Amino acid sequence: MLVSTVRKILLNILQCYPFKITHIQELVLADLPKQEASALQFLTRMEVDNAWPWNILWTDEIHFHLQSSVNIQNCRIWTRENPFQMQPLPLHSQKVTVWCRFTAAFIVSPFFFEEIGPSGHVTCTANGTRYESLLRNQLIPALQQRGCVDSTIFMQDGAPPHIATPVKQLLNPHFGNYRIISRHFPTAWPIT
Repeated sequence: MLVSTVRKILLNILQCYPFKITHIQELVLADLPKQEASALQFLTRMEVDNAWPWNILWTDEIHFHLQSSVNIQNCRIWTRENPFQMQPLPLHSQKVTVWCRFTAAFIVSPFFFEEIGPSGHVTCTANGTRYESLLRNQLIPALQQRGCVDSTIFMQDGAPPHIATPVKQLLNPHFGNYRIISRHFPTAWPIT
């Protein structure tokens, strides 16, 4: 049977529609005051310096799971009503961790967290030591090469590796306390 025929049967005869599985980050009610304060602080800074948000270096990492995980962009569930399908992920599935950073003006190439083991490159998790090494050996030289370290506002979420003592000791001399948006800095990341 052709795919188009199956699709017509699902839609026209069975009256089923395709729904996507959705992965969501839980928003905690306790985070609401922090989020509101952060938004107000952001708007206040924009009133003083309209170009301020254009200098933010947005950073984050993502895990690409190598098995047993459905790519929600390619998967649809056909049914009459939205099942609000959630997919539980294993706590420690095999994955590749990629860290990327960008501003309104440029993208700094992605970084893969991996180490060289006896059998070649092995993926690893981000910890304080690996993250500090990434910043020291990759990010800061890239910003220095572009000549924008002094104007860049460094943004990172509050993940434990991001607020490790060696990371804070590295970031402070390059960005100063007030050009860092992160947990445990004067401009806090608004989500726990």
